[in-house]
Amino acid sequence: MRRWLTLILLACLLVGAAPAAMQEQQSPLVVFVLNPEIDVASTFDAGPDGISTLDGIFRSLGARTQVVNLIDSVPASADVVVLVGPRQRLSILSLVRLWLHLARGNDLLLALDPVGYAGNNSDRWGSGLINLLNDAYGITVIDAFMAEPWFTKDLIAVLSATFLDAYADVVPHPVVEPLIRYQLSVEVWSARPVRIEPVGVDSYAVPLLQTSSAFGETDTSVFTFAADSAPLELNLEGDVSGRVNIAGLAENTYAGSRIAVLGDSEMLRNGYGLAKIPGSVFPSHPGNQIFVERLAAWLLGLPEDQWPALPPAYTWIALDGSGDDWDAAVPVANDGADVDQPALDLQQARAFKNDAFVYLMVETAEASDARVRLEVDFQHPDDRVVTISATSDGVVVNTDEGEVAIPDAQVAVSDGVELRLPLRVVGEATTISRLCLYADAAATTGTDCFEQNPTISATDKLDPVDLRFPPGPTVRVSSIRNANLRQEPAQTAPLVGVLTAGQTLRATGRTEAGDWIRVESGAYQGWVFATLIIANHDTSLLPVIDGPG
Repeated sequence: MRRWLTLILLACLLVGAAPAAMQEQQSPLVVFVLNPEIDVASTFDAGPDGISTLDGIFRSLGARTQVVNLIDSVPASADVVVLVGPRQRLSILSLVRLWLHLARGNDLLLALDPVGYAGNNSDRWGSGLINLLNDAYGITVIDAFMAEPWFTKDLIAVLSATFLDAYADVVPHPVVEPLIRYQLSVEVWSARPVRIEPVGVDSYAVPLLQTSSAFGETDTSVFTFAADSAPLELNLEGDVSGRVNIAGLAENTYAGSRIAVLGDSEMLRNGYGLAKIPGSVFPSHPGNQIFVERLAAWLLGLPEDQWPALPPAYTWIALDGSGDDWDAAVPVANDGADVDQPALDLQQARAFKNDAFVYLMVETAEASDARVRLEVDFQHPDDRVVTISATSDGVVVNTDEGEVAIPDAQVAVSDGVELRLPLRVVGEATTISRLCLYADAAATTGTDCFEQNPTISATDKLDPVDLRFPPGPTVRVSSIRNANLRQEPAQTAPLVGVLTAGQTLRATGRTEAGDWIRVESGAYQGWVFATLIIANHDTSLLPVIDGPG
């Protein structure tokens, strides 16, 4: 009680110093906090730790931006205050400045990192800032460090190795709608969990990003990295586990103010979440770019029809069993009505490939039953055939050793059957030589097969996600330079492709010496030299693989 009385008293004293009314402005004003004593990320820093790109995003949406030290009053004309990555607790005076800003009905973007990690001593549980977020908005930032089960103590000492994926798949909201529709992840580093209370006395809150594979380590002694300190592992009695939120937004209905709280500041920094592919205008993490742009538009109160459009350089196909979002330029192969069961009667087929995946849409006379099985033969120019079998339970490829599951393939059944396959499995196929639909997984009769051979067209658009595997150990190409991917673990081996700096791949094996790591993405599988990558796990625990694998 004494804490809040102090805040109220200071607020009353300071109100007189602020303008009595907001001046009309031609564009909204976004104020970035730049307090040296709390060591925050700066818009003046164009390096990897700076947030000059975030400043540019607000400006691109029509906002004016400036910086303020919370020792001074926040301008009454400020629409949004941005506070990214403070490493020290806010003083009572700074907290009062924020409280006044919010009490006027204005908004806040706040990103906090784990307490104790890398010397961070920012606001923790019980502080004035955390209590304000909880009491007025129903959002609590928890004192924990988000770790995947494959993280190790040695690796988390390096910030760039703490990366993990967060998804928006729980509560629909306009800010994350494209992330849900296109299954885009948002990359985070050394993240902090966020607890969301959906409905409060004068507030409502919405979770934005979650992870179900990671846990929140609450023992800060793991950051001492001493041999006898606590291990980094899930403790069900004290750690945060299950589906864990990493970001949320909320509105205080009494004041009319809104906040967005992120449990990670790296997702907003130039060299991390908002990094660009070196030498390119394309973002290293499209999901992050889209998320931050839409979050900024929401904070500015822009109508949704004025929010940034999805980047046109990418393939935007939602795997939902409907071809409504397919490009009309993709060639269509037709098949006549020749089966008595409309749900099995093939009508049209379309296929195309981008830089990472092959997409196939097969339409039937009536909506397909979820139990159907689709079989496809992909014909290569050298007469090699790749046979795929897809059901709602998963997708497999036929090999000499039998059927092998494709973990990053996906199938959806609705108006027809829609399929996405990694290019590394399908290869350079240009034609579908056989396409048949069966009633269920075990059926061998009652089928319909295409009489035409659908062609696979190509597009120069990129896939917004080149890695669609379930959660697991991954590696990232160093941000310094690109890396060659080899067919075998040797510098003289044939080149499979060139991996761009910052690209993420799944790690599947290593050489006995550990100097080469076998990786795969939607487009490729092959070997990369270990010194050219950053891993979020101990690569010595990967299985030893001889040869191409």
